[in-house]
Amino acid sequence: MPVLAAVTLINMVCLIALFKWKKWGFWGLGMTAVVAFTINLSIGVGFGKALIGLVGFAVLYGVLQIGRDNKAWPQLA
Repeated sequence: MPVLAAVTLINMVCLIALFKWKKWGFWGLGMTAVVAFTINLSIGVGFGKALIGLVGFAVLYGVLQIGRDNKAWPQLA
């Protein structure tokens, strides 16, 4: 549980960075999604439920790719 609490705090920091258009915030969210996925599997959460966090990260990537000339991804610093 303490590790998941730390992951949650890191997620909040990364989300704030993403709102400030920092690319490292996106990659930080990706790393914490993988860590949370691994922890969830190790504590016995079903594969489908553990996969939801990774799907959320993939959706975020897709949202950043929406728009032809106005994509958000190239605007991240």
